[in-house]
Amino acid sequence: RSTTGTGKTATGADTSITIDCDQTVWFNATPDDDVDYWEMQVYVTDEGVTDKDFGIDTSNTVVTAMNAIGVKESGIAYGTVPLDTDSTFDGMTDPGSVTNMENKGNVIIDVLLDGTDMETGTYAGSSCTSDTDCISSDQQKWADNNVDFDWSSAGNVLVNATSPGAQTSGGEGTGCLNHSIAVRDGHTETTTDKDITWEIHIPAIQQSDSYTGTNYFISTTASCSGGPY
Repeated sequence: RSTTGTGKTATGADTSITIDCDQTVWFNATPDDDVDYWEMQVYVTDEGVTDKDFGIDTSNTVVTAMNAIGVKESGIAYGTVPLDTDSTFDGMTDPGSVTNMENKGNVIIDVLLDGTDMETGTYAGSSCTSDTDCISSDQQKWADNNVDFDWSSAGNVLVNATSPGAQTSGGEGTGCLNHSIAVRDGHTETTTDKDITWEIHIPAIQQSDSYTGTNYFISTTASCSGGPY
């Protein structure tokens, strides 16, 4: 897109006119720690004028590698779940238990998942394994690709977030999605690169209340096998 030209008007006896135009240019570049040279060559065509090659304008810059993941949902809504029961899931009518992710950076990434125990607003205990007003993180499970699953026999246990993002290797059982999420060349509000389903089991002995916790989605440039992409 060019801005309005400046210079002489195209009237009178003048046989030449000078016009200055600005052109916006986008570059797709691979991030690197070294200097990359970007080159652009411009041609102008006008009626009765031969194409003009204005030469090559070179400049250099360093493209910093940036890994980032965007999660569209602000929370995971399990709803009301009875004692000793699993939450239900229907991706069409109950999207609250699905999270959609997007690669927001300029490098291939994987995603690490972990989370905290879920507590009531008045919880003051010390051990989720014995206190009835706390639900341990391992009661939450997740599965790939927005699908229903049987909590008792399928899904991946949510790793406890004693040190969020510390599990940089392994597979889905240790909180790594094990997916190479590619770099995008465009983003919109509806862009989704990966979605997963969440379910929770409420223990048979549990205090009736509202419980909240935090689940972490951490982007990493290391694959689940432990090496870089």
